[in-house]
Amino acid sequence: GARTAGTALSSVPLHPSSSRDAAATTGNAKETQLLRLAEEGKRKRGKEGKKEGMATSATTIKTTAATTTELDGGEPPPPWLCRPLNKLAVDLDRPNHVCYSDMVLINWRECRRHERKTHSKKDFHPCRENINSIRIVNRFLAVPAEEWFWRMHVAMEGEAREIIHAIHNGIEAIRKDKMEEVTISLNQLSNGIRSLIACHPDPYPHSARAELVLWRRLKPFIAANASLKELSCFVYAGHSPILPTLFKYLGVKRGRHRLQRWRDESVKNMPTEHRKFIGMIESTQSARTYLKSMIAHRKRREGTPRAKSRMHDVAVLEVSFNKCIEQLLRFCSRRSQLVCRCVPQAAQWFREIQMKQEAEYLTRSHCALLVGHQLMAPLPKSINRGGKHWEEQTTTKPTKVKNLFEVADDKPPPRPPPPAPNAAPLKVTESSGDVDIVVGGTSSSPNSVGVSQPSPDE
Repeated sequence: GARTAGTALSSVPLHPSSSRDAAATTGNAKETQLLRLAEEGKRKRGKEGKKEGMATSATTIKTTAATTTELDGGEPPPPWLCRPLNKLAVDLDRPNHVCYSDMVLINWRECRRHERKTHSKKDFHPCRENINSIRIVNRFLAVPAEEWFWRMHVAMEGEAREIIHAIHNGIEAIRKDKMEEVTISLNQLSNGIRSLIACHPDPYPHSARAELVLWRRLKPFIAANASLKELSCFVYAGHSPILPTLFKYLGVKRGRHRLQRWRDESVKNMPTEHRKFIGMIESTQSARTYLKSMIAHRKRREGTPRAKSRMHDVAVLEVSFNKCIEQLLRFCSRRSQLVCRCVPQAAQWFREIQMKQEAEYLTRSHCALLVGHQLMAPLPKSINRGGKHWEEQTTTKPTKVKNLFEVADDKPPPRPPPPAPNAAPLKVTESSGDVDIVVGGTSSSPNSVGVSQPSPDE
């Protein structure tokens, strides 16, 4: 599809504003050519192939329109280019401007030098292992940093397959109330997030100035009217479904900061399938809510053999959930580091305000429900608080204590060591300026200071 689109648009001139009138004479022919390109995308076999062909054609037209706008000094593209673009945008239910999905999801192919005769695009799955085999089709700048940036995100979206698979299994397990399967899906989700973190190189292959120059030149093509703060949010999350999906499935508490608003608004620019998947997650129970319900169910059935066997399963589920939160916090930290390299003008605002609030909400989402419900042995009989001592009756049901450190030990405090056995008295006498030390009544010589050893009887 991309090869057909490139061939069809190879003769489309990118006219500057000085020759716009001359371009209008050939506008009808160009519009007919672009409409034919859109119809060629519809002729793909199968529903998925048809939609992919239309999306590829739309991406090529969008990049052409963005380039025309930049060369014309910010003026809108000509009508012969806008009409086919608007028609494809309506058919695909996507925006009529360049977005994240146009530059990442459907804007790549396998490098020809890495292709094999038996290979096709369906058999090739982008990931961090074959990131060097990915080639970006439509680019705005002829710099290596742009190729690397979009290639990294293509590999990251490819690694997200494991995350989507784990979330789908987790939703099914929550519906069937199978705790062990939910725990397995959370462990798979944690490994998937770790794969996303590994897509970010450490150290980066080039200096920070390369990303600074890259986004200073890319901004007119992708986000011409956006502020630096909006551009930093685009670099952080884009219009990718990864972060909204993870936040909603894990049940992370919602905030009011700009990153949260960006995630909510970015859903509009996603493909239809991604929006449906996020809507399905919103309509089901999150992993955090399910974990809370298991704790409440364990508390109601406390004291029964079934509750004792489930307590360990709940503890393992809680540990797996906390691992996912920790990996998600690490992933957000790596994205924040990328933002500070690409948009250093807004780095202080992003790091000290937005990421601080983002990390705070993620930290609050950690679960310590087993500790909160005090699944422990019953309290001792005697409790000593503030110097007061009273007896408390013990029952088989454990009692909830607000602070574990207030409970004293059953054993009384240790007694001080007994005094040493009666030793010989120590006497000090003075005589004519000399000091005599007398032990047990026996003194040393009159003109010396000393200690005489006691006799065996003493």
